[in-house]
Amino acid sequence: MSAPPSSPLFSLTIALYAGSCALYLAQFAGGMATQLLPRPARWLLVAALLSHAIDIGYSCVQGDHPFRNAREAISFFAWLSTASYLLVTVRQALPLAGALIVPVALVLDLAAHIGAAPAEPTHTGSLLATVHIGLAMLGITAFAVASADAGVYLYAEGQLKTKRGMGPARLGRTSLPPLETLDRFNRRAIQLGFPLFTIAMITGAVWQSQLPALTPDEGMLRFLRPQYALATLAWLLYAGLILARFIAGWRGRRAALLTLGGFAASLGVLAIYYVRDLMVARGGA
Repeated sequence: MSAPPSSPLFSLTIALYAGSCALYLAQFAGGMATQLLPRPARWLLVAALLSHAIDIGYSCVQGDHPFRNAREAISFFAWLSTASYLLVTVRQALPLAGALIVPVALVLDLAAHIGAAPAEPTHTGSLLATVHIGLAMLGITAFAVASADAGVYLYAEGQLKTKRGMGPARLGRTSLPPLETLDRFNRRAIQLGFPLFTIAMITGAVWQSQLPALTPDEGMLRFLRPQYALATLAWLLYAGLILARFIAGWRGRRAALLTLGGFAASLGVLAIYYVRDLMVARGGA
């Protein structure tokens, strides 16, 4: 089957994301007048967020809401990540985090509109399934913001080591936040996302256990699928990080690396569902 028609604002949304992405990356690269880039990059991102919201609303009117299939969920996740980044930067400017989050949002929204989606929803549409997907999206969004912060931390730490601690770390002509601030934000973002992700895993397990099995062994084997293994890995990494912070006092570089590892596993879950839906759509063509 062919992909359903995109919102009339889809092309504008992608163009705005691309423009904002280019400005954030240009600021990261440095060079002339980089101090002038953060404001237009931010306003372009705000415009992209609004256009993307209309795009999602248009899809909902067409019956393709974020809880219908992986494609729409991924687009919604891209929007949530962008909105969360903008909300965070109201109090603390993190242009390098923008150079990390905005390209991911751009790629995810493009992927969500490339290829076909299944003609039928890829889950039962039950309330439990909707709660599971919604909480999972919120949890992974918190992990995405924490991971962008972790990327900023690793960059800032590298800058400080290169300069042997002489002066504040800088991005272009913009000073980066202190390492302690970045580490504290990382901890808070994960503390927010981990309970949401945990409840999502529990509701997902209950939902899956309620689905009818074609064979006696299928009910147990379905929990051994790659997406569940990756979700469990992400949960274990973040649970281990929280415990290590609390018990062993972990912070800084080790916490940042574990954060990135957990987010990579979370993205792997979304990628598996996305590929599965593409295969289902292709099989029904």
